[in-house]
Amino acid sequence: MDNTYATNLTDKQLKFSYWYITHKLSLRKAWKIILAVIAGLVWLYVIWQLVVFAITYQSIQQSVQAMLFTSDASLPAIEQIAPRQLAVSEMTVINAGDKYDYLVQISNPNDNWLAQFKYRFTTPSSTANDFRNGFVLPGESKYLMDLSKASPQANLEMKDLSLLKVENFALTQNKMMRFVVNDIDIAKAFKSSDPTKVSFTIKNDSAYSYWEADLQVLLMNGGSVSGINHIVLNSFKSGENRKVEIFWNNPVSSVNSVNVIPNLNILDSDNLMSPS
Repeated sequence: MDNTYATNLTDKQLKFSYWYITHKLSLRKAWKIILAVIAGLVWLYVIWQLVVFAITYQSIQQSVQAMLFTSDASLPAIEQIAPRQLAVSEMTVINAGDKYDYLVQISNPNDNWLAQFKYRFTTPSSTANDFRNGFVLPGESKYLMDLSKASPQANLEMKDLSLLKVENFALTQNKMMRFVVNDIDIAKAFKSSDPTKVSFTIKNDSAYSYWEADLQVLLMNGGSVSGINHIVLNSFKSGENRKVEIFWNNPVSSVNSVNVIPNLNILDSDNLMSPS
């Protein structure tokens, strides 16, 4: 048997080994006591914090609610980030002979949020199939309209509203929403059987071509709308200057100006024609 390891131990090491062996049980017991004391102190701290939280919970909750649900001027960042509600005007009903046209102005006050939704003008004969897709571009004010309806009374119904964050929309709008309207002419009806005709030219002055470009046409009498209509231009290409004619079957006599408003979702990539 090799006793080299034993003979190399010093007296101090031998004494420590003997002391450890004789006190091992006591040391283990002391270590358990220390761990129990530490655990007890931790639990006492946790219980104390829970007691403090329970005492102050109501005041903390009131403070959080006040911060989230009041227009405190100390929260400009939150107010700037959160999108604001769309503004919807009262509905205008326009007599179009023996039919009626409905018109509502809708505005999006958010500069970087695209609003998308479904809408319809409800009448006694409305069905679920009357819902159509609508949108309002960031910062845009536009019109929702429905033409040639039998009822003189209706209500605007909207559902499935969603808001999509858009970065740097102003730059996109300046590049893509570049339409120039010129040569507006109004051919008023002289008798009840004659239609009212409006003609104009519109140029797509952007670098983008669109499969469809919807144009809203409003006949104005001073500051009031006396007639509404719309027309869809198919394959409206970049740089194209197109002649447009649009008719009202009923005569509209009180007209002194015309507003032509492009109703085009430039953020819809499916409506963009490829450069080829």
